[in-house]
Amino acid sequence: MIIGIVLLAAVFFTGWNISIALGVAFGGSVPADWRLEFAPAVMFVGLVIMGLSKRSHVIAGLVGALACYATLDLPNKLSIVVGGIAGVIAGTLAERSDS
Repeated sequence: MIIGIVLLAAVFFTGWNISIALGVAFGGSVPADWRLEFAPAVMFVGLVIMGLSKRSHVIAGLVGALACYATLDLPNKLSIVVGGIAGVIAGTLAERSDS
């Protein structure tokens, strides 16, 4: 148990330091007008990409993103809802075709 905790701590410590090094190396390339409002979007994209483990997940993500992008002109940010619904439908259909 102790070895597992130490190993987990070492993994997190290494990942943290690699992230800091990447931030130092590439942080200057981020435009100043993006500020911190851009950080949650980047974090969310990273979490989504890490969760794409099956073909149906990839299809759902791509269809949802494309549907959201295609409907950006809708009022009240309705494109997010359209993208979510399209992604769920596409993922469900892809999951059914895999079975």
